[in-house]
Amino acid sequence: MNLSDYRSLLYNSLHMATPTLYLLEAKPGDQVRIIGLGNRSITRQKLQQYGLFAGDIARVVRIAPFEGPILLNINGREIALGESIAAQILIERIS
Repeated sequence: MNLSDYRSLLYNSLHMATPTLYLLEAKPGDQVRIIGLGNRSITRQKLQQYGLFAGDIARVVRIAPFEGPILLNINGREIALGESIAAQILIERIS
């Protein structure tokens, strides 16, 4: 095993410990950490204007049926995000 193989194995084992998901895959009651805010800069800017930043801890309050919005509680505020935006936000589940 060379150094490159060792690094790859270490990287994969560290990242498998906390799998990343999209916010769209979260369930009501989940506490999540925001990892990334999407690929488009306009999306990131809009989410940051709403007070949503990478590293924030959020709780999924409710997911509306029929492709409705996802309601998050972040720092004591509730933010509703549409399905298309939630599909771009990377998270890791905390509990």
